[in-house]
Amino acid sequence: MRINPEAVRTIRQDRGVSAGDLARLVGISSGHLSNIESGRRAAPPRLIRQLAEALKCPLLSLLGPEDPAAAEREVRAS
Repeated sequence: MRINPEAVRTIRQDRGVSAGDLARLVGISSGHLSNIESGRRAAPPRLIRQLAEALKCPLLSLLGPEDPAAAEREVRAS
């Protein structure tokens, strides 16, 4: 499962959530979130789920251009 950095940033901004607030909600530093949103750092499945919950969006909307069925299987397995 791979996160789509642009989707995280876009959804966060659309929701009116600051990067600092989102980082605090999921328990990471704002620098870590910045690295995720810029694509410099990957996010583990657990963190992707936490981001989706904090942003109140479907998990699949945060995933990168992978096979959605494979990503869904990975989410269920973890």
